[in-house]
Amino acid sequence: MRNKEDFPLDLSSIKDFLSTGSTLQSPNEVQLHVLRGWGWSTLKSYNVGIRKFLQFMRTVVNPWNLPANKDDIYNFCCWAGRQHAITKPQEILLKTLKHYLYGLKAWHRYHDIAYPEVDERRVELLLLASKKEDCLQLLEQKRKAVELHHMVPLAMQLTGGSDLNMAIFDVVCVAFWGMARLSELTYTLKEGVLDYRSSVLARDVIFNSNRMAAAVVLRGTKMCQPALKRRLEKVTNMEDSLFGTYIGGKRRNLVKSDVVTACSRIWKMAGFEGISGHSFRIGGTSLRVALGISRADICFLGRWTSDSYALYV
Repeated sequence: MRNKEDFPLDLSSIKDFLSTGSTLQSPNEVQLHVLRGWGWSTLKSYNVGIRKFLQFMRTVVNPWNLPANKDDIYNFCCWAGRQHAITKPQEILLKTLKHYLYGLKAWHRYHDIAYPEVDERRVELLLLASKKEDCLQLLEQKRKAVELHHMVPLAMQLTGGSDLNMAIFDVVCVAFWGMARLSELTYTLKEGVLDYRSSVLARDVIFNSNRMAAAVVLRGTKMCQPALKRRLEKVTNMEDSLFGTYIGGKRRNLVKSDVVTACSRIWKMAGFEGISGHSFRIGGTSLRVALGISRADICFLGRWTSDSYALYV
């Protein structure tokens, strides 16, 4: 029979879970066996939850010990969750709070102590209230959209330079006018064979008869026709990436980090802050709303399946 020293996990890293709060405890043989029933990553996450709960208990009682009572559970939900018109340094997202409550139940199970007989519907309502506040805060922290004047410094700094800079400018033009995310147009591999099912290749561009409009087949989206023309002029193999450049005879594909780094550097020099890669999609959509483009056309061109774009504009 193995003793606790043979346990293959570092018990010191889950000491909050093993303790009763202010009192550290060493697991007995049965408790060690119970611990082995959980995954190590699960135990560590439960330990974080117990640590958070004990942090709360220190604010309301001394000594700050477990087990909890039902009022502790209710008050913890209020203390850790977001509340209306109140900003607290300890507040966490609902998803995290729910996981911490799982950890609290696991603590009681490990210590063989009955979990408090709480009103589950009451707990559910407390969590629902915090969920609403999470959603409201996310809406208040909307990402800044790229506007036309943000495109000007990109054009000034990227055009007329290296092939790589020109490729970066073309991809941001297509993202903006095509209401696309950079992740849809860039690649996961800088070099090598790309997966045609998830990558935009040169062959995927189709122009209309007078070459005044263009679409990328895999995305089904009308995009920036001049930028697509420039990209095709630079490609020697239609199976190559649409957005990239040749370096030493090899195709280098644009990855998202290349584009974001270049744009962020230029925007910072121009005094623009808080703009992300997702902003091209939102910026292009906002422009069309301002131009009076119909809801149906915006949803079609931007591949929005509902009016959810309205949250950002």
